[in-house]
Amino acid sequence: MNNQKKRSNTILLLTGAIVGAAATYYLTTPKGKELTKKLVDKTKEAGETIASTAAELKEQATEKIEHLSVSMKAKTNDIINQSSDQYDIVKNKLTSKAEDVMGEAQNRLDDISIGMDKAKKAIKNSSLLN
Repeated sequence: MNNQKKRSNTILLLTGAIVGAAATYYLTTPKGKELTKKLVDKTKEAGETIASTAAELKEQATEKIEHLSVSMKAKTNDIINQSSDQYDIVKNKLTSKAEDVMGEAQNRLDDISIGMDKAKKAIKNSSLLN
């Protein structure tokens, strides 16, 4: 089995050498040189296409990011403005309610003061009568 393996490896080595020699011979012929030039040209074209496509994709991604950034800023400003408007509405309602409560409290204090004045007069009048 060992000899068979050596023989198989030798055949593979010789086959590889023959194929390599044939490829070298072919690539040095005018047709082979033409094929090599075509392969080099196609490879350059593919590289340029890949670079161009990558640049376009980068530009598109940059534009989308900028658009999203502008959109997010606008939405954030809208939210801030709406919040500010709501704050002003609530503030005005609370201020109005506080003024109403203060006015009512002042009215009651005035009523108490009038009642105290009447009570003082009544006490004074009753003391004068005794």
